[in-house]
Amino acid sequence: MKKVLVGMFALAMCLGLTTSCNQKGDANKAAADSTKVEKKQEAPQARAIADIVKDAKEKGANWSVDEWKASFREFAGAITPLMSKIYEAQVAAEKDPSKLADMVKELEKFQKENPDFEKLTDEYNKAAEATENGKKVANDEAFQKELEKEFNIPDL
Repeated sequence: MKKVLVGMFALAMCLGLTTSCNQKGDANKAAADSTKVEKKQEAPQARAIADIVKDAKEKGANWSVDEWKASFREFAGAITPLMSKIYEAQVAAEKDPSKLADMVKELEKFQKENPDFEKLTDEYNKAAEATENGKKVANDEAFQKELEKEFNIPDL
């Protein structure tokens, strides 16, 4: 599971670097577009991620392997829609370079709506690695494959 989460996080960070490099020409346009971003749709998702991380940190030490698997499943379910948007934008930009600006906008939107995403992902991984059962689940490759299949997580 750690590989899946790290892969998704790496994709987000790579796209962030792409965004930084491509913002020079579109700085004013991006600023104007950012004021139009609606946060209603993603806000509940961000709270759910924070709640999952909070539970893992506070209660994870007492969780069984099955409880950790349920938590990983819930966390993957919470982050997959967010990461899928970025992945789809990346694929579109790779197929048609003229859509790079759209990918940049999607990443900017993601970063504004989820400013703590990186921090929360790191905290969740640390909480899992801090416990025996959490480590077992985080390093269980069969479980990782199961989650990838269940949530249609792309091979990064």
